[in-house]
Amino acid sequence: MRGWTRVLRGAASPVFLACLIAACATWTPRQFDGSLEDGTYVPGIARVTLRDSTRLEMRDVRVSPDSVTGIVRSSYGQSTRVSVPASTVASIHERDISTERTALLLVVLGAAAAGVFLAAMAAAMGPGY
Repeated sequence: MRGWTRVLRGAASPVFLACLIAACATWTPRQFDGSLEDGTYVPGIARVTLRDSTRLEMRDVRVSPDSVTGIVRSSYGQSTRVSVPASTVASIHERDISTERTALLLVVLGAAAAGVFLAAMAAAMGPGY
């Protein structure tokens, strides 16, 4: 019985973390048709998809009629300001909080916690009870 507990605990941690990350954030499209006013600002993190399917995650994006400029963080942790021509941008998505997914996650986690608590109580009572 104890061996299964370790297996479940070891498998549950990454799954739990993945659920938290996926449930609380969502990408919502920003209007981008090439005719935006000068200096449109997208706060926070934005996903800029180019026409060749390249995706850039940029912070503090500024959109102008001729370019899209933002800060890109490299895998080494260095931040670099990058500018791409507006004609090469297919879409811009902004990261937002998903209240519906977050609420659903809290309900599911509450039900799972109640199930684990009841299973622990049943195991503590022993087989003869």
